[in-house]
Amino acid sequence: MIGQFCLDLHIVTGVYGGGVDPGKSDQNDPFRVPSIRGHLRFWWRALYGDHDTHEKLKKAEDLRWGSTDKHSAITIEVLASNPGQGFDIGRTETYTGDDGKQHTKFTSILQPAYVLFPGMPKTGKPESFQLYKNGSFRLRLTVPIPYASELENVLKAWIYFGGIGARTRRGCGALFCSNLPKMQPPRDGAFQDVGSATMERDWTVYRNSRLIIGPKQPTQQAWERAIEDYRKYRQDRFPPTRGKYGRSRWPEPDAIRKIRQIPGIPWAHNRPVTIEDEFPRSQFGLPIVFHFKSDPKGRPDPQDNTLRINSELDRFASPLILKPLACSVTEAYPIALALNTPEPPMELTLRQKDDKSTDRIVYAGPENSISDFLKKFEENLKPHARRVTL
Repeated sequence: MIGQFCLDLHIVTGVYGGGVDPGKSDQNDPFRVPSIRGHLRFWWRALYGDHDTHEKLKKAEDLRWGSTDKHSAITIEVLASNPGQGFDIGRTETYTGDDGKQHTKFTSILQPAYVLFPGMPKTGKPESFQLYKNGSFRLRLTVPIPYASELENVLKAWIYFGGIGARTRRGCGALFCSNLPKMQPPRDGAFQDVGSATMERDWTVYRNSRLIIGPKQPTQQAWERAIEDYRKYRQDRFPPTRGKYGRSRWPEPDAIRKIRQIPGIPWAHNRPVTIEDEFPRSQFGLPIVFHFKSDPKGRPDPQDNTLRINSELDRFASPLILKPLACSVTEAYPIALALNTPEPPMELTLRQKDDKSTDRIVYAGPENSISDFLKKFEENLKPHARRVTL
């Protein structure tokens, strides 16, 4: 026997990317079925990945979602779609500097700029990508009855915590479904029938993830609130002694200066303000590019350095989801969800520019940055924050 779900989905933030080309939307096919299937497969693994081995997990996943050797048991169709209206993420401006020469600057238009910076125009790439707002689509899924309850939970998790397009873990492409029953903000024990309370795996699982929910507010406000708390935490600085910005409270900049020190040439900030030679922000996802701003006095600082898993691998998806959880087309709750994800290795690789010969082994350190951020996020939202046990 066959069951069916038909969902009316509204984009409540804006879609970034989602097409074949990175960062760009495909206006001929704005909500691509392969992309949707990929999102749903991820949430199925998170909810129903309680298997002993990768082989058993893959067998169960392929049975439902298909593989190169077999068709998916679940059919996905986009019946109607409205891509919405495209808005430039940033703009390019030229101005005459104090030196009398023409200069170019790139200014963000849309917020939160901290999330949308990959779509900003840049030197050598002056084109601004677009964020598509106010889109909608109707989705029909056909599923064998034995998998129907699983699929309902997967759809709910995707709508709660995921989205459509790219940068969904930072709130882009957030969804509201106007006709999926029982869509309420998650409470303790949501999706109790999935996984195991003691499950630890080599892949992301939903059980034992940690969720903080803030108060209901306009959707854009909820999105910016979640991201701004994260930005302030990631960019925490000492008060400035001169100029606009103070030194970072995080240990990575001083650690990089020590590693890249050139004998006889002092760095612009030669006196360290931190003592740990650690890279704790690796817990928020990799790779991380560390860019040192130009010193107004012309003193040197290290070139760009990239923190990677190792010399061959650079990708570690952030376990932290920050987004507005929509309760209507116009209102949402700011949320922070820390997924139960295997941690990156303690031993990492630091590479200067793109030169493999500069690779150095560095260490993440013992600090639990994710837990510390969740604590501060909850404190900032009190007395209206709610912690949910998953």
